[in-house]
Amino acid sequence: HTQELGFVVRTDDLAYKDEDVTVDEETFWESIKDSFHKTFVEQKRWQLILSGLLSTLIITVFGFILANVLGAAACAMAMAKSKILKAIASAYSSIMQGTPMVVVLLILYYVIFGHSSLSGTIVAIIGFGLVTGAYMAQLFQGALQGVDKGQIEASLALGFSKAKTFRYIIFPQALRSAITGYFSQIISLLKSTAIVGYIAVNDLTKVGDIIRSSTYESLFPLLSIAIIYFLVAALLLFILRRCLSALAYKRGYKKIKGVSL
Repeated sequence: HTQELGFVVRTDDLAYKDEDVTVDEETFWESIKDSFHKTFVEQKRWQLILSGLLSTLIITVFGFILANVLGAAACAMAMAKSKILKAIASAYSSIMQGTPMVVVLLILYYVIFGHSSLSGTIVAIIGFGLVTGAYMAQLFQGALQGVDKGQIEASLALGFSKAKTFRYIIFPQALRSAITGYFSQIISLLKSTAIVGYIAVNDLTKVGDIIRSSTYESLFPLLSIAIIYFLVAALLLFILRRCLSALAYKRGYKKIKGVSL
């Protein structure tokens, strides 16, 4: 023992405290390494994550393509002169927008395609295409109706055909007003695919849940899934922007005064 200014200090106690801190730090980093090993390395679970990511991308890409087709068709029907076509488009949009996505998937998987040989991935693509297509139809319709009718009438008066009027006057302006919502829809679709585990599809989220239940580790499975979703969303936005910019440049939309992408 040493005594200084009336205080008694046990040097052996200080040594024990330093050793305890060192042991705690080593234990913490060992637990992190062990969690990482269980999540990714053990039983090659990183391959399971890659397969889940592939399923998520397939559903997102093909579901979005189908949504564009259905959305364009529903938009054309809604803007047609036929009351029957308008009624069909209105009913389609109302039903799809008013029903939760997970309910649509369950009805398709267990009722409509319950006795078919379609896989859960195909059913998920159809379900997301149907629901997202209803939102795309309203997006397209709103963008097209937002174009000044005076410009359309002036274009036709100058001798432009309806096809050229749509190509050079209507479409560039509609695209400009709808571009933000268009990007939002694909990101929303990507994040919505997290529920396809309800219909026995091993997507990215479902795979993370399988790993978490097998290893009893939550940090790396959940963190890795969140990071992957973020990176995929950023990549999809980058690709989509590049494609739209290339399309606009190829068709000469940037030459139109007042319209740019």
